Amino acid sequence: MDYIIMIDSSMSVPKEQPYNHSEEQQLRDKLFLLIQELEKLREIAEEKLYQLESNIEVKISDLENKLLILEERLTIINLVILSLEPSKRVN
Repeated sequence: MDYIIMIDSSMSVPKEQPYNHSEEQQLRDKLFLLIQELEKLREIAEEKLYQLESNIEVKISDLENKLLILEERLTIINLVILSLEPSKRVN
């Protein structure tokens, strides 16, 4: 089977675009601005992370203090129970 390929004059091969220095410079400028914006966002993210870490450390410290208080109360409760039930004491 033979194929016939019809080529229309409107189907011309696109010509190579001439080198456009100003377009390249515009792209470089946009890239530079994007990099600057990313650096600002990174600094903001680092500051937020530092704040979160500080908040977490404070909360952990608070929880540790509360745990110590609970342990002290539990010790007192155990001592009271032992004093009320002398027969259950182990010598």
